[in-house]
Amino acid sequence: MINVAISQPRYLPACNYIHRMLLSDIFVYLDIVKYSPRDWENRNKVKLNNGKWSWMSVPVINKGREQLIKDTMLYNEEKWALKHLKMITYSYSKAKYFNRYINFFEDTYNEKWNYLQDLNIHIINFIVKELKIKCKFIKASDLDVSGKGQNLLIDICKKVGGDLYISGPLGKNYIRQDVFEKKNIELFYHNYNHPIYPQIHGEFLSYMSIIDLLFNCGEDSLKYLKKENVEKDEIKEGK
Repeated sequence: MINVAISQPRYLPACNYIHRMLLSDIFVYLDIVKYSPRDWENRNKVKLNNGKWSWMSVPVINKGREQLIKDTMLYNEEKWALKHLKMITYSYSKAKYFNRYINFFEDTYNEKWNYLQDLNIHIINFIVKELKIKCKFIKASDLDVSGKGQNLLIDICKKVGGDLYISGPLGKNYIRQDVFEKKNIELFYHNYNHPIYPQIHGEFLSYMSIIDLLFNCGEDSLKYLKKENVEKDEIKEGK
């Protein structure tokens, strides 16, 4: 059985997004759908040194309703990269593993990026490597797929040879199980139990960017990421 997850490439994604990769054999970046302003593709949450959370948002050039994620460009006239690097530094300079990871972010924000998804995937690749996640990554734009909604998801699963689709919990709002079953694709809804881990600056806040976990927990991040959550083998065995 080949587990497939499909999701838009997100900026500094949270733990639940990364955990879905742990459950997958193949993770497809859904970059051929419309870009949604004020969604997760260009922003995420970090915990500030005052104990509160804040958005980190990447400005993009909006070219209209039909703009696809893969075509979305950054608005580099705004000095967003320096702002984000400063926010990360101020927020996590006292975290236990700050010195281990900050060089990557310094290099990343000192590089010029033109397309949003290139920036997002670059950061995700680093996170995946640090967490030793072993799954194959494919961009939907590199596949000859078509359709909308659940038909697009089915087409992608078929194209990559998947026979189990891992959906986020909101998939229940638009996915029809019988349609997937007719195509011989099993469904698994990913309901993530967010872990509580050592976190600086006051009371614990959940669903921050995964970098919050990395800076605070280092090599123990994978342990916390998986804590009290389903494992890939359990899905394959139908548990």
